[in-house]
Amino acid sequence: MTASTPKPPRVLILSASTGNGHISAAKALQRVCEEKGLISKLVDTLDYAPKGYRLWYAGGYEALVHWMPKVWGLLYRDSDRPKTSFYLQTRLDILFLKRLDALVRDFQPDWILCTHSLPQPRLALLRAQGVRFRVGIVVTDLHPHLMWLRGEPDRYFVPSEWSKQRLLERLPTADSRVEVTGIPVHSAFACAETKVEARKRTGLPLEVPVVLVSAGGIGAGPFGRGVDLLQKVDLPLHAVVICGRNEGLYSRVSDAFRGGRITVKGHIALEDMATFMRSADFMIGKPGGLTSAECCVAGCPLVVYAPFMIPGQEEDNARSLVESGAGLLVENEVELQTVIARLLSSPTELQLLRKNALALAKPNAAPTIIQQLQGE
Repeated sequence: MTASTPKPPRVLILSASTGNGHISAAKALQRVCEEKGLISKLVDTLDYAPKGYRLWYAGGYEALVHWMPKVWGLLYRDSDRPKTSFYLQTRLDILFLKRLDALVRDFQPDWILCTHSLPQPRLALLRAQGVRFRVGIVVTDLHPHLMWLRGEPDRYFVPSEWSKQRLLERLPTADSRVEVTGIPVHSAFACAETKVEARKRTGLPLEVPVVLVSAGGIGAGPFGRGVDLLQKVDLPLHAVVICGRNEGLYSRVSDAFRGGRITVKGHIALEDMATFMRSADFMIGKPGGLTSAECCVAGCPLVVYAPFMIPGQEEDNARSLVESGAGLLVENEVELQTVIARLLSSPTELQLLRKNALALAKPNAAPTIIQQLQGE
């Protein structure tokens, strides 16, 4: 009598639309589920919250990041400790995500993968009520903030050994449940296309270094001044400037830097961003969790410009990149000018940064995570 083939797991992927990274990681996981024939569903958790809470949670985040980044940094640090703000946020997440219950009961997942910490408290309550499913937490920042450690997940999938050590310092009992898989990114970032091939496809010059500049999807920070520095560098280069979803920023930068050594883009497709990363000698930007992972997979060293950076999680991400030798951190305009000139004049340093970035890369994070679910 032959053994029956095990039924593939049903996978519910929960994310939240606060920035682009969490959703991008969720989409990478869903693509692998589809390729492997798994029944899966990707949901923005905020779609199951009341409108007021949704606007406060996502809109409030973007407003703080854009207009009061220091306030956001203080909130981030405060909620990273078991204090009033942490417990209050956890209570709110439980209270305002009641509609998730019906989704989970109807879909009947074997596994729920979270690429955002928001749904974790509600899932923990559901399991306490006897609803059966397993939970995998896909940590999409290099630093495991306390919000990621809520409930009793069956698996933590973390970006790096650096991340794992910091998680275990906070939660030693999770040792057997933590796997270093990397952050799931689109396969386009791991394309074997060479730098020359990528530049030909995008129409970028072959004879001078290419510098990519991005302040993320929101496009915050003193972006125009950062771009202006590239105009003043007395060395050959071509810059590709990505303004993201900030249409006002795109208009201002396009008007100020039309033509010449700078190409200005607004919001672009993820596959195009991957091609620009492979075209570039290095990138100047902010170290979001997904951006950091994508740069490493594409072999594009990241120069973190502090004024672009979101205080809190991105400060920790920057620290990880610098300690791993996969990126540099510059604090101000003078330092940025110096570093740009140094990198453009130092192929050896650029090669070492690229080598370290590729060593840190985990291009198969999404397949690795889904394969582990299938094996349990």
